[in-house]
Amino acid sequence: MKILNNKTVVITGAASGIGRAAALAFAREGANIIIADVNSASGVEQEVKALGVDAIAFALDVSDPVVYQQFSEKAIAWKGGVDILVNNAGFMAGGAIQDYSLEQWHNITKVNVHGPFHGVHFFLPHMLARKSGHIVSTASLFGLAHLPFVGPYCMTKAAIVAFSNSLRAEVAHQGVGVSVLVPGSVDTNLVNNGDWHASSGGNMIPDMFEKYGSSSADKVALALVNGVKKNKRQILVGTDAQLLSRFIRLMPDSLNKSFCGFARKTMSA
Repeated sequence: MKILNNKTVVITGAASGIGRAAALAFAREGANIIIADVNSASGVEQEVKALGVDAIAFALDVSDPVVYQQFSEKAIAWKGGVDILVNNAGFMAGGAIQDYSLEQWHNITKVNVHGPFHGVHFFLPHMLARKSGHIVSTASLFGLAHLPFVGPYCMTKAAIVAFSNSLRAEVAHQGVGVSVLVPGSVDTNLVNNGDWHASSGGNMIPDMFEKYGSSSADKVALALVNGVKKNKRQILVGTDAQLLSRFIRLMPDSLNKSFCGFARKTMSA
């Protein structure tokens, strides 16, 4: 989808972070933006409108299929169609797998996996009927590199990578593009707001992000927009994502051994 002017873009998790930056990046291309978030997004709506395009904000819990269906109907009716869906809502969690409760497993799965599935379920038929559209889902470097102490998060993001790749193959000949966004560490509140419970390794990711730095949300959003324009299958963003993806391809066993060593050292500390 090379021309984004006057297209209608739905972005979930758009009140902050990558979602907010994506809303502004698409708006600068002339797209009209539907901002959806479980938190208030009125501030982002005003920021988008200040760029000279139209915008509307909705409260949305992506894990609730009934609420999502109602939202999708309103989103399609707003401008008569939706051209791009950005499945971005999600949250992080960490700690040793044996310390996770069933409630914690279910909570992260409902948002990070069911949320994007709901988006595809309710918007894809509309796009297929029009023979036009693009779907982007935000995964993570952890969907490719499965580090210790973030097992549930890795699981959910790996599911999004697999789901996106499969969907892309299915609908490519029907006029709908599919991309998966794979950022490395990003300077947003995603980590700070994560569920880092007090078990062995539970604070590993926040400490790592603080130590090694990260990409800006604006950089990720720009890559996302360019990825849609080029219909890229996988949108890797950040030096860490680029390097680790190469290690995964070239030396998967060595990388896994390093993760095992890190986990053993952390658990015995």
